[in-house]
Amino acid sequence: ERVLGAEHPDTLEPGYFLALCLEDMKRTKEATTYARRAYAGRLKALGKDDPLTKKSRRQLDRLSGTSMDLTDPLEDTLAKAEAGDAKAQFLTGMASLKGKGAAKDAGEAVKWLQKSADQGYKEAQATLGLCYYKGDGVARDATKALSWIRLAVEQGEHNAQRFLAQFYFEGFGVAQDTAEGMSWLRKSAEQGNDDA
Repeated sequence: ERVLGAEHPDTLEPGYFLALCLEDMKRTKEATTYARRAYAGRLKALGKDDPLTKKSRRQLDRLSGTSMDLTDPLEDTLAKAEAGDAKAQFLTGMASLKGKGAAKDAGEAVKWLQKSADQGYKEAQATLGLCYYKGDGVARDATKALSWIRLAVEQGEHNAQRFLAQFYFEGFGVAQDTAEGMSWLRKSAEQGNDDA
């Protein structure tokens, strides 16, 4: 920071990654502080259309719960979910998990995510694995978290690859292995995951 300056993009990068780590540890308030600083700095230094600025904006939106986008009105999505549509079940679960378009209720979210994941919907499998990792709506369970994440990884789900990397970094449900974690993080990034 002393060499490059506080607003240089390379100086802001550690704050962005620290926010990711804090978010994974469910320390949302602290994560939001670092994400806001990284976004403001990138916006000033790089402009709003720069990919790094957009990446920071998505992170900040996610932390503040404003990034959920239900393409159908909630009633239509819920009706489809109740009829067994896996994508609608996932979206209904996410609405409850994030409290956007529905009351925030992690238990209700897990119910819908489970239904979707059981049908093989990879995004639901990854999110359900993350719920077991964080203990959102369910008891924290390394075996179940890893099982759901691996099912999503087998389908090439890039967020699941990032979550699996985190598991290897921490030794959560697997032997701690930084090299293996980096390998999964690279695979996720190669698929265009901005957070990898």
